[in-house]
Amino acid sequence: MQHRDVTRRFLELFALCSLTFARPVFTGFGASPGQFVLRGGGRWSVIAFVVAVLIVPPAAMQLTGAVVGLRSEWRRRIAHQLSLGGLAGLLVLELTGLGAGMPTLAVFVVLALSGTAWTLTIGARRGTEMWLKYLAWAGPVFGLLFLLLSPVSSIVLPNGAAASAAEPTGGDDRPHVVMVVLDELPTASLLDEKGEIDSRDYPNFARLAATSTWYRNHSTVSSTTAASLPALLTGQYPPEAVATPSYTEFPDTVFSLLENTHELKVTEPYTGLCPPSTCPAPDLVEQAGVARQLVGDAKQFWIDRLHRAPVKFEVPWVITEPSVAVQEFLPDLPGASDEPTMAFLHLLSPHQPWNRLGDGRPYEAPSWLFLDLAEDNTWRNEFAAAQSRVRHLQKLQYTDLLLGELLDEMETSGAWDDTMLVVVADHGISFTAHQEPRYVSPDNEPQTMWSPLFIKAPGQSSGEMTDHPVQSIDIAPTIAAEAGVDVPFEMDGAAVIADGEPNDRSYVDVDGERVPLAEAGFDEMLDLEPGRFDDSPLGLWKGGPLGELVGEPLDELASRTVGPEDGSVVVTGAERFANVDLDGDLPPVYAPGQVSDESTDEFTADDGDVVLVVVNGRIAGWSELSTIWGSPRAFGVTIPPPLLVEGPNRLEVGVVPRETTASQLASGAVEVILVPVR
Repeated sequence: MQHRDVTRRFLELFALCSLTFARPVFTGFGASPGQFVLRGGGRWSVIAFVVAVLIVPPAAMQLTGAVVGLRSEWRRRIAHQLSLGGLAGLLVLELTGLGAGMPTLAVFVVLALSGTAWTLTIGARRGTEMWLKYLAWAGPVFGLLFLLLSPVSSIVLPNGAAASAAEPTGGDDRPHVVMVVLDELPTASLLDEKGEIDSRDYPNFARLAATSTWYRNHSTVSSTTAASLPALLTGQYPPEAVATPSYTEFPDTVFSLLENTHELKVTEPYTGLCPPSTCPAPDLVEQAGVARQLVGDAKQFWIDRLHRAPVKFEVPWVITEPSVAVQEFLPDLPGASDEPTMAFLHLLSPHQPWNRLGDGRPYEAPSWLFLDLAEDNTWRNEFAAAQSRVRHLQKLQYTDLLLGELLDEMETSGAWDDTMLVVVADHGISFTAHQEPRYVSPDNEPQTMWSPLFIKAPGQSSGEMTDHPVQSIDIAPTIAAEAGVDVPFEMDGAAVIADGEPNDRSYVDVDGERVPLAEAGFDEMLDLEPGRFDDSPLGLWKGGPLGELVGEPLDELASRTVGPEDGSVVVTGAERFANVDLDGDLPPVYAPGQVSDESTDEFTADDGDVVLVVVNGRIAGWSELSTIWGSPRAFGVTIPPPLLVEGPNRLEVGVVPRETTASQLASGAVEVILVPVR
């Protein structure tokens, strides 16, 4: 009899938990299979997720009631009825939207009241037990609908999404295919003042161009990875909105085309476009860990839904450090005796975070753009845009080193001549002040839409550069043509090297808008300022307003004075400059800080004023004071490593009025006020 009571109580909790928790979670997650794919989940992690969502909430509440009821049966009964009433109250709040913006304390008050009301009214009625027993079937029904009829079913059912099978053409002598997708790289970042690849800063990109065809006039069809990467792999224009790209949304890709003719070795940290029939899910132990992560996602999803907060799935990035990703990818590259192989790597570099020097060493800096973007997601000012561009170019130099490792391995593998190599970036990024970095506008199209594309055909030994217009949707059909497979589905692009005839393209697609070539930004892209401003070791850091003064001795400024002691500057991590190890793992090359709000008759600093950071008596960089995350008069400056010395380094900060020019400073027309650093 006691066992029967325990089962009855659990089923009652199970019924209401299914309505309150499982139903909205299955509805939300059922429309987002990418959430499972990008977590690395497979069939068993999805099933485990369903079981956990259904069982864990009622089991936790059952256990709580059992603990409360250890001392007396009446306490257990009251705790059980209060739990049922609280669940009913939560269900009402979730369905009606009354929980929107409700403080947590208010939610608990509502639940206490609803629990009490349930206990005194509905819970005391004889029919309640019966209809709750029947409602308990709702949970399994919700779970089965989720597993079998929602878009998530493509993960659970055998073979995943149904892709069109490609038919091989020609003979069996098929080339290897190696495809490397770099992330967030505008073509302009690679160029020197002549519109050619800057071989000084990026020798391995120049090396690649010398053995492949460089399609300089290559443009992406979207400024976001979620849309641009599927376009690269499907040859199709992406839909307007893509949350988490997966094979459930894009069953027809280069991967499905080549799975019958090539051995696929796929590394994709941001997408899950390789179907499970080709790229199997992790083992059961790994999937158990994925299921735990998904349950955490479900918890946050339900809380957001209860409060009517904007419900969005956070993309679960699995960011492997770029050098590690490359080292893990090298064994996937085809060798001389291998069967036809397709090796794919999506390398999240030079994408943010920009925290690497050109030699690969990391440094302490904001993970993303927090110090440089305004609240409207635009670059705060010219100083911020220029500083971030410097950090981006350093990360690009690091990416160049990684590219060199790939080329070295391919050239020594014995399969170089038999391999088609595609190196492409999914989209660019803009560094135009007061513009959004990633979303297209007439002012930033040349930086966001033109991205590098290099294709080395099998047997190609010399480089070629062409300005014939090519788009990212042309890459998949080019791979299919070179690999000798017929495409059984429609592609919007066309092979760029098929039969030696270039495709005819008279337009550029800019996030769904078709722009005639004559009005597009290719020529403007070639005219953008190069990344290196002169041939000096400091040439990379001389961009932006007042950039020409970087590296100049502070003593050469005609007018300067020491400010008051109470007008101090706090530099985060200033102690790192006390004992610098030039060969160390974390050189101090980024200095964020804030000017004190204390002022005197002689000194006042406000947002919009400009600070200069001085290292060892030489100007290291400039920044405009801004309110950042609620902190006024904040700044951030990239320190050029050549200005650092071994051991102690002297750090100073000066303040000048807004809109000060270099000539004004040099002539003494504007006074630099040096402010103590602490």
